[in-house]
Amino acid sequence: MNPLASKAPARHGYRRRRKLRHLGKSEVPWDTDGLGSPKKNKGNLALSLGIFLTLALVVSALSVALLSRPAAKVSSTIPASLPSLPAPADEKRMQEEAKLALECLGGFFSAPHDLMKLAALRPYPDLAKNYQAYREDIATLSKASPVPGGNLKRKQSFIGIPLKFDNHPSRTAWIEIRGNTARLDLDSLFGIGEVRWENLRDTATGKKVSLRGYLAPIDGNDDHLEFISPDRKQRIKISSIKPDNLDAECLARVTLERLAESPLRPAGWKLEKIHSWDWL
Repeated sequence: MNPLASKAPARHGYRRRRKLRHLGKSEVPWDTDGLGSPKKNKGNLALSLGIFLTLALVVSALSVALLSRPAAKVSSTIPASLPSLPAPADEKRMQEEAKLALECLGGFFSAPHDLMKLAALRPYPDLAKNYQAYREDIATLSKASPVPGGNLKRKQSFIGIPLKFDNHPSRTAWIEIRGNTARLDLDSLFGIGEVRWENLRDTATGKKVSLRGYLAPIDGNDDHLEFISPDRKQRIKISSIKPDNLDAECLARVTLERLAESPLRPAGWKLEKIHSWDWL
């Protein structure tokens, strides 16, 4: 038993007895009633940040400590393997950035109001519109007990935190670090593209659009690929030579060009460029 962990009152017998077998899994979820007030008897912001700050400190392998606000008590299981980042040139700075990223993510999912959630997001011109469009999805994930579930990633000024959810697919949260501030990238978290998938068929011929989704090969067809929407409800067939490294379905951020209808083919799409094998 971890000597630093303290016991919290049991609320659900079965959940208390359940062993935590997932990497980074904690008994303390982020859980609110969506965009209203936090649910009673659920994990609050203080408990969430306690767990996340703990993981950030373990990243550097310097210590294992549970951080919490003065009045909060945390019961936690520290697994044998914890999230880690490649060894940085400045290990202390990397530790500080990981702490900022985890704190930002915990604050976003625990925030009880829209304005608080928006303040945790990376700003860009269409942020308010996209936030409103995905408001219900944000509330749903906030109540799905998100916890870190894998090694932290690094890409330019971003830190990627793999997340696991109850009854929802895993995804990576990318947090941009700017000096001493951290902001979550909403588009990469939900796979938001330049055009909504349901409006793709209305795209003008010759127009190029940036999209996020799942790129997959088609058995026996090296001239076309399948592109699947982030919610997996829509699929399109795109013209493209299969990349050598695409052997199975992968996350991808791509640019597609709308093709005109011809006597030999219906209107369709052509792969213009693969930007990355993730949604950032």
